[in-house]
Amino acid sequence: MGFRRWLIKALGGQDGTTTTELAVDAADEVLDDAIPEPEDPLEAEAAGLDFKSAIEAHQRWKIRLNDVIAGRSQEDLDPAVVARDDCCALGKWIHGVGGDQFATQPEFAELKRRHAHFHVCAGHVLILAQSERKQEALEEINQGNFATISREVVMHLAHMYTRLKQ
Repeated sequence: MGFRRWLIKALGGQDGTTTTELAVDAADEVLDDAIPEPEDPLEAEAAGLDFKSAIEAHQRWKIRLNDVIAGRSQEDLDPAVVARDDCCALGKWIHGVGGDQFATQPEFAELKRRHAHFHVCAGHVLILAQSERKQEALEEINQGNFATISREVVMHLAHMYTRLKQ
């Protein structure tokens, strides 16, 4: 499966059909013939960042936070650390090689801003969960700011990947 189809599935779609119509419609708008299908179908690296891995890592935050809410997590997560945008692979790229190469690009600046907001929202969900405000935490994950910014980060990663691959 090429990166384009993988991304649509990651956003909730199944080869063009989806239960998350808004996310996939947005993906199609960004990806409609813009993302070249690489010769190696799993190749999603550009400018020193594996975009597929970065997207998957950010999507795993929903699972990790749900595990905290449900009491299944074995992780000792600190909201102050989770809220930092420079600790994950994407954040290190944004504050390092990516920033060095693309800081003047509007697409990059927007990705950086939204990625930072994603981590603030993830930290907020963790605070809610750790404060026994589990229903509020679930609402944030499923339909609140966390859900919205999570999709936006994925879409901005797709924009950057598209720009870098052209």
